[in-house]
Amino acid sequence: RAIRDFEPDIVHTHSSKAGILGRTAAHLEKVSTVIHSIHGWGFTPLQSPGKRRLFLAAERRVARWTDHFIAVSQANIDQGRDLGLLGENISLIRSGIDLSPFGYSSDPAPVRRELAIPEGVAVVTQIGNLKPQKAPLDFVRMAAIVASSFPEVHFVIAGDGPLREQVSDLANVLGIADRLHLPGWWRDVPALLAATDVAVLTSRHEGLPRAVVEALAAGVPVVATAVDGTPEVVREGVNGFLAPPGDVERLAAGVCTLLEDEDRRRVMGEAASQGLEEFDIDVMVRRQEELYQCLSCRKS
Repeated sequence: RAIRDFEPDIVHTHSSKAGILGRTAAHLEKVSTVIHSIHGWGFTPLQSPGKRRLFLAAERRVARWTDHFIAVSQANIDQGRDLGLLGENISLIRSGIDLSPFGYSSDPAPVRRELAIPEGVAVVTQIGNLKPQKAPLDFVRMAAIVASSFPEVHFVIAGDGPLREQVSDLANVLGIADRLHLPGWWRDVPALLAATDVAVLTSRHEGLPRAVVEALAAGVPVVATAVDGTPEVVREGVNGFLAPPGDVERLAAGVCTLLEDEDRRRVMGEAASQGLEEFDIDVMVRRQEELYQCLSCRKS
């Protein structure tokens, strides 16, 4: 109904479920140009085979009604082409953020006071929801391994979701509940990262996670799982370390390497913000506007 009332020249959808529904509606309403942004495919390693086949079949069907695709990572493009979902009608445009708030160092003391983290101890932070995709239980297991070598370190998961109780219970079982902070969603992300020594992301699948880009923009080295687009921004041994998904020992080893070598952590932090220009929100908007104009001209 919204499409019928508004009569748009272009419909641009995002994400998998909304993308399937939105492109179907645009097709039924005969919208002249339909664009879809891929932020990771809707069929994932965590799904049952039947559900995965269902999402893949739906993507195949609506792909025929899509004039152009935008992907946030080359990994998503490669996977889509391998599965026959994508041809040449695809552009790589990174999911942009406002980089400017992350370019300034701020006083970490207020964040530490709010979280009751003592001054002078290292902080390891993950920003993301507490859902299976982000694998927050892997973060807790990784934290327990790190804590066995660095008992003074504190850990933060900024986010919320259905696994919160399991995260809290596992932290109690593993004996790190007094050092694991679960503040829920944190509004001032640059301030939280200013109080962070190492950023972590334990995801099982992604498009290309903004949390990683934000951490790097803040000059914080990242230890993350090597899934989908993450290795396109986390450069092994340069601005962080990568590990296979679910490999909490490798994740912990990367964190420990950074915690035990302050000079290396500083050098990698200085390298972290280099090469992020394509993630600037203004670049994203400009490139999307150019694509809109190009496709509109072709249609006319």
